Amino acid sequence: MRKWFSLLLAFLMPFSMSGCWGKTEVEELGFIMAMGIDQGQSPDTYNITYQMGVPKKGGEGGGRSIDNLTLTVEAHSMRESMDKVYSVSSRRPFVGTVKVIVVGEKLARSGINPALDFFQRYYEFRRTAFLVISKGPAGQLLGVETRQDKLAGLSILGIIEQSKATSSFPVVRLGHYLTILADEILAPVIPIAYPLKSGEAGMMYKGKEGDVAEEIRLSGAGVLKGDRLKDILSEKETRGNMFLQNEVKQRFITAELEMGGKNSFASARILTTRTKWKLEPMDGKVGIHYTITGTWDGDELSGAQQRLSPSEWLNQYESKVNEAFTEVIQEECVAAIQKSRELQLDFIGIGKHIQQRDPRYWKMVKDDWENRLASFPVVVDVNLRPENEGTTIGPPTNPPGTGEE
Repeated sequence: MRKWFSLLLAFLMPFSMSGCWGKTEVEELGFIMAMGIDQGQSPDTYNITYQMGVPKKGGEGGGRSIDNLTLTVEAHSMRESMDKVYSVSSRRPFVGTVKVIVVGEKLARSGINPALDFFQRYYEFRRTAFLVISKGPAGQLLGVETRQDKLAGLSILGIIEQSKATSSFPVVRLGHYLTILADEILAPVIPIAYPLKSGEAGMMYKGKEGDVAEEIRLSGAGVLKGDRLKDILSEKETRGNMFLQNEVKQRFITAELEMGGKNSFASARILTTRTKWKLEPMDGKVGIHYTITGTWDGDELSGAQQRLSPSEWLNQYESKVNEAFTEVIQEECVAAIQKSRELQLDFIGIGKHIQQRDPRYWKMVKDDWENRLASFPVVVDVNLRPENEGTTIGPPTNPPGTGEE
């Protein structure tokens, strides 16, 4: 919380100078940190959730904290909703601090462009704000008070900013979405966020409110056709798409493998990856060949219960572990390609590659590209190598004759 408070103060310092907003003082402003947009109950209306953070004195330990002033209003337009906020707030709502825009799933399936029109026109909004789709109502997601942050918007922001370590979902800013939307080839992809109760998704925690979500998780991604949510990619399909688009920075990986007649698991951290592609003839047709290279750092190897010498590791296990990691990434990429073919939506960007390298061929296929996508030849080769197998080669073992029963 102190981190976000410090960032908020740093952002506000320039506005405390004379001349900014005339006579409006910082103390008179309500800083909107996140906004959620859902379909309203009445026809042709929206439910717009404003998550306002107000710094206050007297926090724990005599420090400062942020009050959570979240408000949802129903209105026909974004501007009308702000007018309603003015009528109940003693502070002027300032949207220049919006970091996250959450679009409800139901609204996303009906089309999000009308709701986003205000965000790209009104000068206070920044196109650097992150865009996510909530699994369920956006207002419900922003109503979650996590165990770390009172403001759900700050929790979402923190997860996004830490995403480079896992590369498990795409990071999409408002400006990037608007750019992709104008493209006739690439289908937009937006990460999915949802409230997480204890016991869901294999995660358990001790909450304060019983059977109430007190955490937020980002996993998978929504694929849009135009501005409408068409389908939601699984975590496996999402990871494969990120590899094919060369968007993986680092990530954790676990693979099952057979060692000594037993099923075991190996885990590692992918340190570096790079994806290259080229167009080449395949069975008398034009196809695309992806080559993914990378290095990994071994973290864990379960199942091996005998001490290993360096030569034994190299001869018996290193290649098996490397093959297992390779197979995981290969399957993820194949899953993304199959989903793209099934939906007939080019969220991977194959058409962009054809347009770039062979414009003449693209002119021949572009008008029927969605239908051609289902049978377009794609080959994926994954080449990994270990950078470090760990600080020790041998696993923890028992003394001879013990622990075997």
